[in-house]
Amino acid sequence: MRTISVAVAICVLSTAGLAAAQPIFHDQFDSYSGTYLAASSAGVWILDGCNDGRLGGDPFSGTKAVADWKDGSTNLRLGYRNRHDLTAAEMANAAVVHGGTPTCVNGTDDNPLVFTFYIELGPKTSNVYYHLLNIYTELSCGSERAPTPMLIADCTGKIRPHLNLEGDGQPHRSIAIGQIAWADTDPCDPPTSQVPQNFRLTVYDGLRWKILQSPVDMHTCGAYNFVTATVKTATIDLELKSFYNGSTCTGDAGGNRITYTTSIAREYTGPFTAVKIGGIPRDPADGTGCWGQDNAPVNAYPTQGTDIDDVLLQGGEAYDIPAPCDETGACCLPDRVTCQQVPASVCAGIEGATFKGTATICGVGPGKCCADVPFDADFDGDVDMADFAKLQRCLTIGGGTVADECKCIDFDDSGAIDATEVEKFALCASGEGI
Repeated sequence: MRTISVAVAICVLSTAGLAAAQPIFHDQFDSYSGTYLAASSAGVWILDGCNDGRLGGDPFSGTKAVADWKDGSTNLRLGYRNRHDLTAAEMANAAVVHGGTPTCVNGTDDNPLVFTFYIELGPKTSNVYYHLLNIYTELSCGSERAPTPMLIADCTGKIRPHLNLEGDGQPHRSIAIGQIAWADTDPCDPPTSQVPQNFRLTVYDGLRWKILQSPVDMHTCGAYNFVTATVKTATIDLELKSFYNGSTCTGDAGGNRITYTTSIAREYTGPFTAVKIGGIPRDPADGTGCWGQDNAPVNAYPTQGTDIDDVLLQGGEAYDIPAPCDETGACCLPDRVTCQQVPASVCAGIEGATFKGTATICGVGPGKCCADVPFDADFDGDVDMADFAKLQRCLTIGGGTVADECKCIDFDDSGAIDATEVEKFALCASGEGI
């Protein structure tokens, strides 16, 4: 499976020094209680795609970091999305800093990036609605967000959207973690309610969503669910503290939270530049903006509010990488043979180089450093006997592998140059100078 990452090898990085053990970012907007994010959160949180983010009351301190899902008793705010773009000064607080002005951070085995927060899912005393709620956090690069494409189920006349766990089939520069009721793969069950429901942490690894049920049941409960995600080089270690005791949400013998841990592989292994929060947005095919009380399927949501608070990011390694969130692709150097997997902006800085397109891979399909004309092995604009001689030298009939200098002749990317290429060459042959 292809993984999106930014190869730091393309930059000359040096360890400028170790930063003190202090947060890269922690939410500071408890003092903004009762005001709307658009007016109060300059420099901390900004709106990111929806216009209904709102601050509410925090049962711990009287203020809250993140918007509730409902404003009062009736006005549901079902899909707000807000973000904080990390500053160079914040990223300079990483455990290790490479370069003078960091532009991104990442987690490594030596210096994990630790991301903590809590999810409030209604009162512990009722546990009525916690499994019906949708809210999550993200670490991402640039404007990327975890995709939330919806499948539609007809539950005996009740139309119920539910999240496609396969995402949109494309990798994204994001890792998302939260409580997502719409991850329910059977939104019509139970038949009495026919409402999507899920009561486990759900994680987007950069390619697809995963419901964390096995081998460890990361079961959420009402009240406060404390989450710690430790991002390492190729994995994410997850810790959940909830009241789930294996059968009910009553906690241990003393009524305390119980700790569960598990680990998953990172599909996206590149760096991060932003922290994001919010709920499920509307599918672009179904309109823009967020789900709200005015457009949500009837009875698809409870009136229970939910929120996230105490967002904290610390540790990790910070890098001074130009345009760290540029999508990478194949960059063919002037010799028209050598290829580097780099962001478009880096390729543009190499005189005579050609960027083959976002998401192209060196040596494969459109990522090959080939002439515009198929089988034009000598790049002279025609397909003649000189090119046929190259084809003959590259044939693998009878065994062998395709050499690097022959990859442009492997027309169908089959890993062999055989009768298929001979047939296609005959169709493309033009003659000398033609």
